[in-house]
Amino acid sequence: EQKARLLRLSQGRDEMTVLQKEVETAQHAYEAAAQRFSQQNLESQASQTNIAVLTKAIPPLFSSFPKLPLNCALALAAGTMIGLGLALLVELLNQRVRSAEDLAVGFDYPVLGSLEKPKVPRRRLLRMRLGPRASAPASAAA
Repeated sequence: EQKARLLRLSQGRDEMTVLQKEVETAQHAYEAAAQRFSQQNLESQASQTNIAVLTKAIPPLFSSFPKLPLNCALALAAGTMIGLGLALLVELLNQRVRSAEDLAVGFDYPVLGSLEKPKVPRRRLLRMRLGPRASAPASAAA
């Protein structure tokens, strides 16, 4: 019974020592934080600074960037090149047959025949497009 009591007392002492060390560390941490807080509080209340203006800045006469004429010239050149490239690409991708030569070269087939567009005088073409109504008042007036 006495041994059990002694063991409990020694365990209690060990726990108390550990707890005392934890309290001491927490107290040191609190004191360090309180000291830092008071130092920063004093520094923030100080109105004196060690900064001074040596000379006032003078704005430049000409801007160094962006160079507007150079940028415009580059944009014009790049836009032209891109436009020409896209136009060429569209033409290359367009596989429309426009002549007998396109058919012969594109597909390697012989051309057996072709239909020519009939040549119609302009007056007759105009009458065909406008219809019989446009020609009727003209003949009635004559």
